[in-house]
Amino acid sequence: AGNQLGLMVARPRGVEANIRWFLFPNSTPTQWGSEVTDQPMSFQLDGDVLNDIAVYRPGDRRVYVIDSSSGQTLTLEPLGATTGFNAALGAIQGTIAPLPQ
Repeated sequence: AGNQLGLMVARPRGVEANIRWFLFPNSTPTQWGSEVTDQPMSFQLDGDVLNDIAVYRPGDRRVYVIDSSSGQTLTLEPLGATTGFNAALGAIQGTIAPLPQ
């Protein structure tokens, strides 16, 4: 169980609000991304075996990430064509679920 990424839940707050992220067992949410423009994502980016909070913003085709080890925010280069791309929603023990297009 030492290589698990942990459980993460993204919850909307209401109209035009930030997405609240709960990283268990921590009960204090992290606010990141707009529920109006962004699609929640979670993946392992920095190699520390912890989930990194991320959102995909279709309007500019970029992924915005909070690095779990440093807390720094990162912006990835534009992804896919203007018609979109398939993004992994997250991984738990190697299982991924693609986002609908």
